[in-house]
Amino acid sequence: MHLPRLRMALVGFPDAAFPQTLLRARTSPAWEAAPLDEADALWVAGPSARMEADSLVRVWNGDGKAAVVLHLNTLERPIAFTAPIADDRLHAVERVDLRSPASVDQSLRRTEQSLRAVLLQLGMAHQIATRMTTLTAHTYHVMLKEKLVAVVSVPGRIGIELSTDPEALAEARWVARPAGANDFPKWFLPTSFAECLWLHASRVPTDLLPQRYRTAPLYFRCVPRVPQRLVQNRHYAVLADLAAAPRTFAELQQAVGLSEQELAAVLTVLYFAGSITCNPERAARGGGGGGSREAVTASELRNSMFPAGPSGGPEATMPAPLEWRP
Repeated sequence: MHLPRLRMALVGFPDAAFPQTLLRARTSPAWEAAPLDEADALWVAGPSARMEADSLVRVWNGDGKAAVVLHLNTLERPIAFTAPIADDRLHAVERVDLRSPASVDQSLRRTEQSLRAVLLQLGMAHQIATRMTTLTAHTYHVMLKEKLVAVVSVPGRIGIELSTDPEALAEARWVARPAGANDFPKWFLPTSFAECLWLHASRVPTDLLPQRYRTAPLYFRCVPRVPQRLVQNRHYAVLADLAAAPRTFAELQQAVGLSEQELAAVLTVLYFAGSITCNPERAARGGGGGGSREAVTASELRNSMFPAGPSGGPEATMPAPLEWRP
């Protein structure tokens, strides 16, 4: 099993061809270059970086482009500055010499260790995606050589043992358990169906959006229960528009101004997070409190993602607060 690639933002490089080549050479796990807002980690060109204030770094990003401003104290992603570093005030930052294979390997190993949670989520998501139609129990204990390595509540929270090899999850047994067996040890990584599948769907190169989502009316279903850092402006725009009224793919594309490929990518992650539906019976409905409806049952998620056939019913959408609620 090959997990989807980790993503590196290349910030301040006049020519990113060489660092991209280094990333492509990495195979376990694999890496790729990505835009800053989609990246798991950052390589910042040392000659382009200047310390503006305490922990505030401004990075020149090319003529005619806006500089990138990074706040090192609040940045939640691993970051390394490439040698040579022009500003002596950046003496305490993580460094990598792209001309030294040993330095690159060491830096990426440290970064991969910091991103272990992401790798585990990607490994779990791959297993969920391949098993989705058969997950009929409330809870599963995932066993690897008779050791408990994960607890999966369908379609809710997930706990994964941190020392687990992400690729080894493909060899694990899923043992059906009752709903009351969903607790997991405190040292397990806490995550969720929505977060794992969001990460998976945003990185798989194949088109995962079902064909019916390109032709049928789309409905707002619930707020995606994922960390806010994953939800970008384009996701908010689509959710807000669908919360106001159902739309087809073509109508939504015109309303939010995204290309066909961009909109398909947005709808794919919202679909896997259970936030949109083609079935008006599963759309969010108005209520006295004006809140959003959560997708909380396994059968609902399976039926939404793998419907048995067309269903009718009145159209129903409603505005909802677009914030993540744990």
